[in-house]
Parts: sequence; C-alpha cells; structure tokens
Amino acid sequence: MRGALLVLTCLTAAAASAQSPDLSARRLLLPDGPLRGGPRVMALGGAVTGIAEGPESALRNPAAVANPDPRSGHAAFPDLGFALHFLPPWGVYSQDWDNDGRRDGQVGPLTSRGSVHSYGLVSGQYRHLGLAVGYDLQSTAAETATRGYDVALFHLYGVVGVSLFDDALQVGGGVESTHGLITLLENRAVTDTVTFGGLGAAVGALYRPAFQDFRLGASFHSGAVAPRVGTRPEIGGLSLPAAVVAQPRLSLGASWAVGAQGRPYNIPLEGWDAAPAFRPRERIDKVLLSAQLDVTFPVADAVSTYGFLEQGERPPDAAGDQLRYTPRLGVEKEFLEGQVRVRAGGYLEPPLVSAATYRPHVTFGVESFLIRLPIVNQVGVGVALDFARAYSNLSAAALVWWR
Repeated sequence: MRGALLVLTCLTAAAASAQSPDLSARRLLLPDGPLRGGPRVMALGGAVTGIAEGPESALRNPAAVANPDPRSGHAAFPDLGFALHFLPPWGVYSQDWDNDGRRDGQVGPLTSRGSVHSYGLVSGQYRHLGLAVGYDLQSTAAETATRGYDVALFHLYGVVGVSLFDDALQVGGGVESTHGLITLLENRAVTDTVTFGGLGAAVGALYRPAFQDFRLGASFHSGAVAPRVGTRPEIGGLSLPAAVVAQPRLSLGASWAVGAQGRPYNIPLEGWDAAPAFRPRERIDKVLLSAQLDVTFPVADAVSTYGFLEQGERPPDAAGDQLRYTPRLGVEKEFLEGQVRVRAGGYLEPPLVSAATYRPHVTFGVESFLIRLPIVNQVGVGVALDFARAYSNLSAAALVWWR
C-alpha cells in the first residue's frame, strides 16, 4: 500500500512539474541585448552616444535631434529613415538571439521561427531646435504542433532637443514608452491577443566645442514597467506575466576625429561662413573613432521571451537581474566627398541570465549617399552585419535626407 502511495505521489509531482508555471507575479523583459537601429548605429557597435548626429542616433542619445549639420543650406529640414534586421537563412535554428546560453532552435515541443527587428523614425530641425518620433521593435515567433505564438516587444519614443552656446552643447529629452503584444495563432489565423503598455523617459547631452576634433556625450534611459491590459491569466495555455519591463540604462561616450587633413569635426551652424575655406558637403577627411560604456541596471522578477514561450518545458530563469556593463568601440571613414562611409566596430554583450557568459560581437557596414532625387535631394542606403558566437544579424536600411 505504501509503495502504491509513493508511486502515485511521484506521478502527481511529475504531472505538476510538466504544467506551465504561474508567471502572474513575474514580468517579461525587453532586453537591450543585440543591437537594433540604423546602419550607422549597428556598424559602429552601438558606440554613437558620443557622436550623436543624425536622427538615427536619437534613440541612443536624444541630444542628437539638435546636433546641427552646417553642410545644409537650409534653416529647416526634415529626415526620415527605416531599418529592417533579419536573420540569414542559416541562422534561424542555430541562433542564441538573447544570449541565454541555449540555442533558440533546440528540438522540443516548441519550434522557434526566429526573430525580426525593425526601426523607424521621422525627425526635423529648425536651426537650433530639433524633434523626432520613432519606434524600435523586436518580434519573436514560435509554434507547437497546433498553435503559433508571436511576441512583439517595442519602444515608441518622442524627443525634443536644443543646441546652446554657439552649438557647443546640445541637450534633449522626451518620452520612451514600452509596449508588448502577444499574439496566438491557430490554423494560421489570429485567435487571441494580449497587450501591455507603460511610460518611461530618456535624456541626453552632447558637448562639441567649436572647431575641435572631439565630442563627449551622455544619456540616461529610465526604463519602464508596462502593465498587462486586462486581468486574464493565460493565452493559449501559457501563463501571462503581469507586465513587460525595460531596464534603466546609463551611457557614456566619446568620439575623436583623427588626422591632420580636412575640416574640423565640430563646426557651428554658421561655421561655413565663419570658415569659408570649408566647402559645404566637404567630407571630414579624417578617421572617426568612438568609444562608449553602457551600464544596464537590474530589474526583479523578469523572464526572457524564450523563458515565457518555453515555460511548459522548463522553469524560466531569472533574466536581467544583475548589473551589467557593455563596452563599445567603432571606427568610420568617409570616401568620395562623404558620399560613401565605411564602418567597423564591436561590443561585449552581457548575458541575459546568470547561467550564460559575456559574448563579443564584431560589426561592420557600408552606407552610400550617391542617390539623389529632385525633391528629397539625398537618399542613404546602408547595410550592416553583426556577428558573434551563435549569432548573426543583417541590417538593411534606407534614410532620406532633405539637405
């Protein structure tokens, strides 16, 4: 009798362990992790806080929206851009996208269908004032034999900035909201969705003294907690977390233009008139070096996207619960009067969970501004690659510049 009771107890415990854990008191992490953004951000290894020029840098340092471009012949000009990141065909099943120490395509009841990332923005400047709105999205898909799941985590942001002291200092700030959308699909049709939403803030500054060849930048992103909309406990058999959470991040950066030839790195908005030897649109003709350190602060009770999706297979590990440091380096050189830019860089990606380790990345890319149109004047087309252990990412982007 005792033997039968022992067997029954063991079977009951095994059945309970196979069930999805209760995640109602935990949160789904929107990680910084691998790079997302435009071709310059990605190819420079993310080391753009101390450069902070062009609208694509605004998500890393809000002061970028007010950094003047003296090569423009207009007092006001808008810009827009769009970047799409995708995995090479060979990378979907061998990828460890979130650096949790496990390949995303491991054989099991849940099959990974990979991740897609995109980034878009619209910005405008009028002399010493600037603003930008945009988004940063990461979407992960997986499926079982009967169901499919898509987890989309994204930021929406709107920032404003101003340039002060003869363009020696730019400051910017605004809203950076955090959102989540979990979608359930059955028979290739959407049958259920759950949303999350919450607000955060971002501020940044850039010091760029006139006619000098260095810059210093800093930014702080507050992170955010985005509560689940509604009180339902699960979707498609998966226990729902209480919120989506983004970690606070402090970034410190510096950049230098190295070389004896060419114009200075920093020219005020009226600088072309003050220094007539510098022609508009003249390339910098120096090598641009950039370095950055990100400090990512911990959050409690968070799980990763794959921890959420695989909750029926294994207990999810705690994610983002430790203080992490990410060093970044980048180098850039312009050719053909600034119409072609070649870049390379790297960064050390922190582990998402304590069981994983730091992962070095190597990045490079090229961007061309050779395309010109009658109204928009200049179109930039760029590609960037990011390689690491069990990770590869290709970014393709188009940026439109009214100059």
